[in-house]
Amino acid sequence: MWNLYHLFVTTVISTVNLVPWPWVTPTPIPTVAPIINQATPSSTPIPVVYLTGQGEYSIIGQKINYEIKMPKSGGSVTGEISGMCKAPITGTYDGGEGGKIHGNTKVKCTVLFSDIDGEAEFTGNVFPNKEKVDFRIKGKFDDKSFDSDYSIHISE
Repeated sequence: MWNLYHLFVTTVISTVNLVPWPWVTPTPIPTVAPIINQATPSSTPIPVVYLTGQGEYSIIGQKINYEIKMPKSGGSVTGEISGMCKAPITGTYDGGEGGKIHGNTKVKCTVLFSDIDGEAEFTGNVFPNKEKVDFRIKGKFDDKSFDSDYSIHISE
């Protein structure tokens, strides 16, 4: 009788999934770790130190101004040519003493009521400790090629 009762109860309970079969290992219930509100230290932004250079050239009595700016640790070079010629200056600087700089510009100059287009690429080295940039500039202006070496003063 006991066997019949045990068989009946086991069959009914197993059928409705109230008790697992004896060979099934029960899955443990995962415990959830409490969330601790931890304040993170506020990060203070590191200020970027820029190197800047500016100057002026005079061609046939007309002034051409330039301004160039780059992060001292390296990064994007930006600048502008203004006056008789107008153009943005873009490039990159590797950073460090003697770090490489390269970039380009496309200018439009007004000479005696005429617009003349030009383009140039520059490559060189930046020496923050000596406060200078030595570079070579190559390009075309009014369909004439040029290739010259320059040095400009920079400061923080």
